Amino acid sequence: MTTTETTIEGQILDQLHRLDPDADDLIRLSTVLRRIDGTFWAKQEAVTALFDRSEIAVVKINGVPYIGLCDGLCQDANTAALQRGEPRKLLVL
Repeated sequence: MTTTETTIEGQILDQLHRLDPDADDLIRLSTVLRRIDGTFWAKQEAVTALFDRSEIAVVKINGVPYIGLCDGLCQDANTAALQRGEPRKLLVL
């Protein structure tokens, strides 16, 4: 059985809601992905698609990627950047 990208995206969002019901923390990407069905590349494509649509925020801290649900401020900042013609940015700390 093949897991579609849309299903994987839904699983990722579901896991983020379960792990962080208040949507105010970043969760280690590996913690989320180990609970998701699908191939490595399908999971990566789903994360990228969610990031591109401003549904999740991605931050890399000391080489470790973290993800979290994108709130209204995050979405507004991404929209403003796109209107200025700037690409989305992955924050690396």
